[in-house]
Amino acid sequence: MPLYKIDVEKEAFNNFWTNRYFVTSTTIENAHEAAEVIWTFEKTIHREDITIVKARTSTAVAGDDTFIIEPLSLAGDIAPSGPYMPLWNVVRADIAVEGHGRPSRKYYRVGLCAGDQIPGFSIDASLVGIISTAMSGLITDVNAVGANLCDADVDLWNTATVFNKIAMHQLRRGSRRPTTPVL
Repeated sequence: MPLYKIDVEKEAFNNFWTNRYFVTSTTIENAHEAAEVIWTFEKTIHREDITIVKARTSTAVAGDDTFIIEPLSLAGDIAPSGPYMPLWNVVRADIAVEGHGRPSRKYYRVGLCAGDQIPGFSIDASLVGIISTAMSGLITDVNAVGANLCDADVDLWNTATVFNKIAMHQLRRGSRRPTTPVL
């Protein structure tokens, strides 16, 4: 089956960023159905002040200009639990792949708040549980629409582990760029 990329763009506090997913699917339309499952998943794990702006489904072939962009304006589902921490504080999830190989890794800039932190730079267990449950549902729900989540090497996703320590991940690599949409 062909490989497709799905980018989901978010915005908060004048910053834009994306999370990229890969799926195998028979058609780009079917892959875009998987994109809907993905942005619904992302809505459930992000704070109310983070907006899912748009999603782009495209082929993995560079420069072929085959894509579908879905404009969205979806606020996250989780209420803030105190003042926000800087956006480089993220939740890390490692996803085991079928067979052999390195696990896939995702960093989710969910909008961690002071109320999410417990001593030792750990994330409150209830938030880790919400994200873990949502990740399990994501893999199952994408498979249900006839697509398969995978990594760039087409290793299919199996199970996800959400780490309870706060991870750090920069918003942009290189020099400071203007705060403009990514997609």
